[in-house]
Amino acid sequence: MTEYDNFGRTSGLAIDRNDVIYTTDSESTERVHPGWLRGIRIGKLSDGKVDVFIPPHKTEAPEGAMGEGIAIDAAGNIYTAEATLRGVTKYARNHD
Repeated sequence: MTEYDNFGRTSGLAIDRNDVIYTTDSESTERVHPGWLRGIRIGKLSDGKVDVFIPPHKTEAPEGAMGEGIAIDAAGNIYTAEATLRGVTKYARNHD
């Protein structure tokens, strides 16, 4: 069994067909998880390293808002279920 502790305080998790792990952290604050930011973390299961961090939405709260659930479509777009914003946010993949 392998444990990865660098993906934040995970609220939602998805793994794509290429064994890339996507996590969303909607819980981290200085009070709850000091030193960590809310956001999406993306990395490979093979090494457990975070390669990409997407920060939370800017809100009146200093730590911002972040989705609690996460999904990835076949094109690589990311979707999060947003409790604070009461909806779904799409992060479009940049195909350059």
